[in-house]
Amino acid sequence: RNSLPTILVIDFYRFNRFVVAVLLSKTWKILSFVVALPGVAVCMLNVFLKQQHHSHEQPEFVPYSHLRIRSKRFPWGDGNKSFFHNSHLNALPDGYEGHE
Repeated sequence: RNSLPTILVIDFYRFNRFVVAVLLSKTWKILSFVVALPGVAVCMLNVFLKQQHHSHEQPEFVPYSHLRIRSKRFPWGDGNKSFFHNSHLNALPDGYEGHE
């Protein structure tokens, strides 16, 4: 049979687990707002500032024989451009689009 002190110890143990869980959840919530969100903001600022100083010129095309090999056509579009083709950055096998 459970005696009164045993029941009190079990209830106290359950209460302590609840208190610890509440304190830990509050700790993680505070850490999220104080550390994580400012960290994300600093990373966003860093990317923005680096983007401002980045050159937007098209890289020089060098026709290396081992790059841009097309053994078969892509199944979309004209078959020469990759699915995520960017005409400013991605060269075709014979050079950039619009530059002869």
